Amino acid sequence: MSMSTPTPRATNVCPANNTAPVLAACTLTPNTPNGSNGWYTASVSASCNATDDLSGFAPGTAVPNTNGTVLIGSTTATRTASSTGTGATAQIPAVTIKDLANNTSNAQGPFSTPIDGTAPTFTAKFNASGTTFNVGTSVMGTFTCADSISGVAVCGTQTVSACTGTPGMGLATFNTPVPIDTTAGAVGTHTVRAVDCAGNPSTTSVTYSVAFGSAELAIANIPNPLLSVKNGNNLTYKIFVLNFSANTASNIVVTNPIPANTTFVSAMSGIVSCTFAGCNDLTTGSSCILGSNNTVTCTTPTVKPILPGLTGFVIKLVVKVSAPSGVKSITDTATVTSSNPDPIRGDNTVTVVTKVTQ
Repeated sequence: MSMSTPTPRATNVCPANNTAPVLAACTLTPNTPNGSNGWYTASVSASCNATDDLSGFAPGTAVPNTNGTVLIGSTTATRTASSTGTGATAQIPAVTIKDLANNTSNAQGPFSTPIDGTAPTFTAKFNASGTTFNVGTSVMGTFTCADSISGVAVCGTQTVSACTGTPGMGLATFNTPVPIDTTAGAVGTHTVRAVDCAGNPSTTSVTYSVAFGSAELAIANIPNPLLSVKNGNNLTYKIFVLNFSANTASNIVVTNPIPANTTFVSAMSGIVSCTFAGCNDLTTGSSCILGSNNTVTCTTPTVKPILPGLTGFVIKLVVKVSAPSGVKSITDTATVTSSNPDPIRGDNTVTVVTKVTQ
């Protein structure tokens, strides 16, 4: 504890003084915990103002009186103190002050000042090579975190403790393997570390990325009737998308302008069983959207590699042929896109021509 140097006062005071000085409420700096969950992250100080109207406070000035001399000090003084220790039991001990007559003031405190200014430790390991993971791959991360004071609140990608209590306390250690989010929504760069319940981040961190792997998508279209359609009848297009890569394709979009000289009847899409030769018929599925530009748009979140699952994305588009005389054929074009880079773009669009008979 320390005391500021007072300003002496020039007044005659009777040397008899058995009145204790008054110590007012102390001000803490910081005045509230500067960390999280009731923790301070550095030492805390207290500043307490005191008053004494008789002998005053040291050092004082010698003033002559009938008994010789007596020390008379300032009527005000400031007492300061700092926290001791670390952890949940750290505190500023009770603060008092004495006047020049050796009278002890009332006490202020003690003040609880739980302190954790030490960063947690953090290491990370992945069960996959490198730190860039393709969307849809299975990756486990083992994050090892430790904090011996306030405990671990966040370890890598996981919130591992709610930091309950006053101050909030978390787990001393955490090292459980956890799955890494490699969905399309996680695409981007992620930096992970440990954070303790006091809000201290670890000094080390690990950065990993989730990216769309290349996906070789191919689109095909089989009309029904296959070779020719009678004017006024319906024409059904079975459009299917296959993924010939090892990576899951994400955010698949198939667009198909309604062919000239036809009118839209219906369109639906879904995932069905497929082989390299084609896909099963679609009996039920999700509705596609017919836009204001007379283009049908069908979407699906993912299309998995055709091996080993043998599945694909199928669209069933039905139009009614209404060709004027002289129109000999109907032409339909469908295009597939995805969020993945496609190494072969030439098979992302398919066009079929069907003869029209009157």
